[in-house]
Amino acid sequence: MLSHEPKNYALLGHDGTLILRGVAFRSSRAEPYGESFLRHAITRLLTGDVAGVRERYLATISALRVRVVPTYELSSLVRLTKSSDEYLTTRGTRRELPYEAMLGAGDTTWGWAIVSGSTDSKAARAA
Repeated sequence: MLSHEPKNYALLGHDGTLILRGVAFRSSRAEPYGESFLRHAITRLLTGDVAGVRERYLATISALRVRVVPTYELSSLVRLTKSSDEYLTTRGTRRELPYEAMLGAGDTTWGWAIVSGSTDSKAARAA
């Protein structure tokens, strides 16, 4: 068992099943690649494979650097609370990636969006 903080812990079952409990291990805004890395790293940590944690970390960094991680894996779900008119009013002084992604995709009406973690407007995608 790994106890991160009160009511936040990881358990590895005898069958190898990883159980993560608590808000520290889940977020609606977490990118899928990060969640995958966390699950693999914690599993290896709980089996005493510290070298495996490092290996997974280096592989993840390498995949990010050479851009082989699919865009979806780098995206997160965000709630857009400003209308397009409200955002355009403040855009001159403060640009926000989720809104820029929506505008870049040609969408001017929104509520929820899946937004790429990239700051490159060509790579930013909205769904």
